[in-house]
Amino acid sequence: MKLFGILLGAITGITTAQELGGPASPASQATTYLNLVRVGNKVTAQFDNSFKLLLDNPYVRPAPNRDSFEYWGFDAVNPNNINESVVVMFYLAHNLSLPHRTTASLVSVDVWLNFGDGTSAPVVMDAQPDFRGIATVTIAPLMILGDWDSTGAAFTGTISAMDGRSLYEINIDNPEAGLRGTLRLQSEGPPHLPCTSNLTKTDASLEAISHVGWTNEVPDADAVATFSLNSSLTGNVEKTLQFTGGFGYHDHLFGDVPLRKSVKDWYSGHARFGPYSVVWLKIISWDGKGQFNFQLSRNGRDLFTTCSKFNSSSATLPTDGDWKIVNDWYEADKVGMEIQTVELDRVSAMTFNIYKTKLVASNKEMSAWTGNVVTVTETEVTYRGAGMLMQHHFERPE
Repeated sequence: MKLFGILLGAITGITTAQELGGPASPASQATTYLNLVRVGNKVTAQFDNSFKLLLDNPYVRPAPNRDSFEYWGFDAVNPNNINESVVVMFYLAHNLSLPHRTTASLVSVDVWLNFGDGTSAPVVMDAQPDFRGIATVTIAPLMILGDWDSTGAAFTGTISAMDGRSLYEINIDNPEAGLRGTLRLQSEGPPHLPCTSNLTKTDASLEAISHVGWTNEVPDADAVATFSLNSSLTGNVEKTLQFTGGFGYHDHLFGDVPLRKSVKDWYSGHARFGPYSVVWLKIISWDGKGQFNFQLSRNGRDLFTTCSKFNSSSATLPTDGDWKIVNDWYEADKVGMEIQTVELDRVSAMTFNIYKTKLVASNKEMSAWTGNVVTVTETEVTYRGAGMLMQHHFERPE
């Protein structure tokens, strides 16, 4: 049976936990991906919300090929030292589907470590080729396990049946890369889809824009990070990244075409300031159409989760009942929004700005920063905080 499962995996890229000799449970499902890049095989991406509460479920089937992608992303920033941050990306993606990737390996993990002294270390951990390099995603009620096997990286996530809050832990032990560490995220904000935080809404779409799905399992979290790196990236001396009280985040992105085919410009980020947290994702396609996805929470409670569609002649911004964004800006040194409501602790408006303080990653078409946040209310109350933001500006595909 195990041999049959391996042979089946050679054809489809998928086996079950039982076929691999793992635990078999009618309440769990394991999907295993071989580190093989396929060309031309048909894939299907699921953009409806039939899985409801389990947003981390794999959505590209049977497995991503050269022109499709799926990844699970985690990050955290230290608000007490904006230089300190970590980003971990678990990829099932070729660099033709995600052009900011630096490797052609389908199964890989990228880690961006940013230390307190201002130095950075981008670590790329490719899985071994073919059958030797696999990734397994196991889904069970209120639980996910992602194991990128030969990279030495894995993540677990559990969701509370009582309040829907989640706990994620990312563990890495890769002696070859000289990297070891743990990132722990305890959610403080409600999960959401692109246009709603009602996860039981079966007609809700997962599309952030055509052919690109996005779910935000952890829009805000209390984060604890402990990492050590000893490699040529650090001059072959050990450097450590360690902080508590960080602001964390986790989302999940997938698509059935290369990202630059759907996206011309991309602006995303998350931040916490005072009792508030915010997430935004604004995408513009090549025909000038786009979608602006937005969430604002206070003390872990959703206030405003919605989206707006727009085109080159109509700049519609998100509105939800008494809440609305009346202006947004994307400048060389900052990103900001003006948010209004008839009730916001008796404040009718706030102006949010996150400043691009520390560049944490950059290549030809993508840049990411950690940033200091300054938000001022109409009554001149100032909230300060921190977050992370990212921008893509793609070249037109051929």
